[in-house]
Amino acid sequence: KAKPFPLFRENPVDDVDKLRVIAKKHAAFNDDQMREIINAIDKAGYQQLKLFIQFMYYTLARPIELLAMRIRDIELENNRIVIHGEDAKNWRDEYVTISPRFKEIIKQSGILNHEPSDYIFGYHLFPGSDPHPNQGYFGKRMKKILEALGFLEKNPNYSLYGVKHSGAIALYLATLDIFAVKEQCRHTTIQQTNDYLRDLGVIRQESPVMKWKGAI
Repeated sequence: KAKPFPLFRENPVDDVDKLRVIAKKHAAFNDDQMREIINAIDKAGYQQLKLFIQFMYYTLARPIELLAMRIRDIELENNRIVIHGEDAKNWRDEYVTISPRFKEIIKQSGILNHEPSDYIFGYHLFPGSDPHPNQGYFGKRMKKILEALGFLEKNPNYSLYGVKHSGAIALYLATLDIFAVKEQCRHTTIQQTNDYLRDLGVIRQESPVMKWKGAI
């Protein structure tokens, strides 16, 4: 059987320069910036956005996972929140821990007074029986806040999603416990968490091995 005659004997685009591919990351905020953002949100009266950001910061959940959360998913007595597999990237039910500060935020928010079946971030009500249909609602309001604070002029990669990275960095710096970050991020392996923190620019100042005095 004769081989098909090639359409081109040489690659016609071999001499064309390849475009650089630059991965745009969602820049993280430092602690002072996070406080500025919360204060600006309070002044703007975006209380639903404020709680959304607080949930993202402390649970390290993605926006789509937050929109699917219901009141009954919060197990305050066990200091944990379940993130269901159908909404998670790992396709399995997993828990994230509620820290003491986050527990205080949840109590003060008043959301626990609503029906267990209500979505924490409802559409018509806050919380409500219908889930909010679009995470862009929160992203647009966050963008307004960032523009008002002048953050986007300094770094156009600042966004709502950067809050998740900010929480992960803050957790690691407060504990120096990469396993704690792994569990809260619901990563599969420690290496995944290590790569994640490295990509965010978090580098250990000193190896834990330097604390090992030895016995001989």
